[in-house]
Amino acid sequence: MRPPQQPHPLGEPERNTLLQDVQQQLAQIEAKIDRLLAGMEQVIETVTRIDARIDAPRSTTPPPPPTIPSPVRDFVGREADIATLAASLTRSGQAGVCGLFGIGKTQLARAVAHHPDVQAAYPDGGIEINLQGTTTTPLTAAEMLTHVLKHLLAPADLPPATDVKQLTARFHSELARRRLLLLADNARDAAQLKPLLGLPTSCGLLITSRTSFSVPGMPTMHHLDKLSPDEAEELLRSVCPAIGPHAAALAELCVYMPLALRLSASLLKIQTADRSDAAVTRIITEYSEVLRTRRLPRLRDPDAPDAPDASVQAALELSYASLPPPAQQALLHLAPVANGFSERAVEQVTGLASDEGFLPLLRRHLLEPVGDGFVLHDFVREYALARLDAQAPDPDYARRLNSLAVDYYHQAHYAAARPLFERALAIRERVLGADHPATAQSLNNLAAVHYATGDYAAARPLYERALAIRERVLGADHPATATSLNNLAVVHYATGDYAAARPLCGRALAIRERVLGADHPATAQSLNNLAAVHYATGDYAAARPLYERALAIWMQKLGPQHPDTQSAMQSLAVIRQAAGVGAEEADDADGKFQAIAAQIVAWINTPTWAASRAYLEAHPALLEPASDAVFTTLLAAAQDNDLAAKIIEQHRDLVQACRSEGIAAVYARLGGDGE
Repeated sequence: MRPPQQPHPLGEPERNTLLQDVQQQLAQIEAKIDRLLAGMEQVIETVTRIDARIDAPRSTTPPPPPTIPSPVRDFVGREADIATLAASLTRSGQAGVCGLFGIGKTQLARAVAHHPDVQAAYPDGGIEINLQGTTTTPLTAAEMLTHVLKHLLAPADLPPATDVKQLTARFHSELARRRLLLLADNARDAAQLKPLLGLPTSCGLLITSRTSFSVPGMPTMHHLDKLSPDEAEELLRSVCPAIGPHAAALAELCVYMPLALRLSASLLKIQTADRSDAAVTRIITEYSEVLRTRRLPRLRDPDAPDAPDASVQAALELSYASLPPPAQQALLHLAPVANGFSERAVEQVTGLASDEGFLPLLRRHLLEPVGDGFVLHDFVREYALARLDAQAPDPDYARRLNSLAVDYYHQAHYAAARPLFERALAIRERVLGADHPATAQSLNNLAAVHYATGDYAAARPLYERALAIRERVLGADHPATATSLNNLAVVHYATGDYAAARPLCGRALAIRERVLGADHPATAQSLNNLAAVHYATGDYAAARPLYERALAIWMQKLGPQHPDTQSAMQSLAVIRQAAGVGAEEADDADGKFQAIAAQIVAWINTPTWAASRAYLEAHPALLEPASDAVFTTLLAAAQDNDLAAKIIEQHRDLVQACRSEGIAAVYARLGGDGE
């Protein structure tokens, strides 16, 4: 018997609602299934098309014989470079050329590839590969091997583009049965070239790069320099004949770089087409004036302003980006150094070891060897200066610039020192403030350059500013304040304003005596300077004791051979101005005293006994009685320096002996005839 049916827990209305919900959910599920089925049909259709494409027969037709492009039609010069590289290729099977961007490496390499000897050595043609070494995406091993094989094989025979092992094996097997030249253009370094090395002896490898590096079995890379002036002018006229008589000046503005020359000539060719002679002259003149002030923005192809092969600025950006960060900063910090500099100077101004700053720049040819030093290429320097000016100023960099400028100053390279002092001053004023002691130092140093070159009008206000800062910040009795007082006094002295110079010299002397001591060399400098002012105004009595004190200090502290001591010996000619001696007589006595003092110092400094005898024979005035007074003065000045006094005394006694016995007899008796 079936159990009785239990009543439904829901009422009729509730049950109907539930059934409707279930039906709606079922309908939604069916719709999703339909969409999935439709998607599957599309997938099946796509797979079918792919299969059909895979199954389709690939071309078995080999590509035409490979050929390296010819150089541009306006290629000029480079005969010696072509001959050198062609000889290397035919002799060793490898050659490399390196140099700055835009210098013409690619065009030169193409010219070498078309040299008759090279074509005879590699009759199966050549393949050019742009390795894109200066970009952020240089070619990989698979990409360069595939590029070569595409020139040698039918598409059906190419190994998979991702299988480096198969690509390498096929690469070597194909080249082994050919006499082929590979032109690896724009290589980053030796590591990138590794897949192309070890070629069969029947094949050759020609490399171009902005960087110098070595490759096993390859001679040293050939450095490509800028064009000669004649070649540069020829290039300009070949592209734009209208340039004509303006070629020499324009070539110099383009610093004889092929890229800049070609860009300028191409632009002028368009602008001067069908124009009158007067209009052509005006256009070229205006263009040249623009290049003198803003070269980089103009040296580009208007149709491709950002292309590295059509823009000097874009090519520079690539070179800069390829540098490690320390070398980038080194490049910018060298930009203000306009004159030649040494490797040590690079380290001095950049604060970097040679392998971090100097060598990366040298390997990328951003530094040019000039004489015994290096310079930045004009375009490189202009680019680096613009980037440097956009950076936040660095006071430590100002200190290093100042240090290098001081070295240049002491070597009398004032033109090299001045821009460095100026930039250091600008940085210090901006970062440290107008009243900082370091700012005063920069003002003083820049003034010294102006003074050394005779520009006293420019030096004076700088010295005055330095003095005001030091008095205000360091104090009236600080040694640096004394230095500023002294320097300003010297400017007044040089311009004949002795009345202004005298109190400044007096203040400087008082500070130095009080702070540094009565026998300090700086005190001697102030004594000497104050004496010079008195002498210039005719007060010889006041000048004499000051000169004597200065000479005594320098003789004791520096010795008789020091330049300051020797200068003081000459200045002490005022001693000859005895009471009652007139100015004209004193001037004559001064000259005689200075001459004898200088001869005695030179005689003391002769290096050998034979040289000493020869000097004395050539200067008989030393044997005259007038030299006794000079010896007495020198001995008095050297009284606190035993060694100096002994040397002077020995030479005085030697003079007296030679007077009575003769030079030959005395030298033979004391030292023999030899050295």
